[in-house]
Amino acid sequence: MLEIGLAIWGKVPPVARTTNPNKAAIIGLAFGGIGLGIYFRSVLDSLAPLAILLILTITVGDVGALGALAISGIYGYLRSSESNQRLAASESSPVIPTA
Repeated sequence: MLEIGLAIWGKVPPVARTTNPNKAAIIGLAFGGIGLGIYFRSVLDSLAPLAILLILTITVGDVGALGALAISGIYGYLRSSESNQRLAASESSPVIPTA
């Protein structure tokens, strides 16, 4: 299961702009998937945390909703950090001009 998640994580495109990981974590904790979707300007970044929220709320109840918000904060931090690294790598890679 973890291998599937990591394979999907590697195929998600980076966010179009540099984002602050700490701000993304706070937005994820406070507003969950909807806040992350607005901050990252991506529907995909709202669907993943919302799916986790739905599953945990159905299985565990209200405690699951609190856990899902914590997971959304972690997701926002990791997504922002990884996206910033990929953007920095793409900006620093040399561009070979074609004649």
